[in-house]
Amino acid sequence: SFEARPSGDASSASAGHALRALAKEPTAVEALSVLALQAQLRGDAALSRDMLAHGLTLSQRELPSRLWAIQEAAMRGDLAAVIAHYDIALKTSNAAALRLFPILARASAPRS
Repeated sequence: SFEARPSGDASSASAGHALRALAKEPTAVEALSVLALQAQLRGDAALSRDMLAHGLTLSQRELPSRLWAIQEAAMRGDLAAVIAHYDIALKTSNAAALRLFPILARASAPRS
């Protein structure tokens, strides 16, 4: 499976499944995320960014797109956007808490 062994191969079975899912249902955000992550693995950051941003317009609940948005905002130094994306992720995804609370705890820990 793609999750077990991510691959940037555009001709992989995962890519084929994702493309078929999008052909059947253009709002299949999970399929879009697979293709975006594959593009990123191939080094096509612009295509990956466009796909993940489009995924956010289709669904507020899709965690991979939301995690990308958090990272993108953090890299820009946009703290307000980071917090807004954290808020949405934690409100819309049970899985988000497992990933994001440890990061928040480390970030809020006193520095020595």
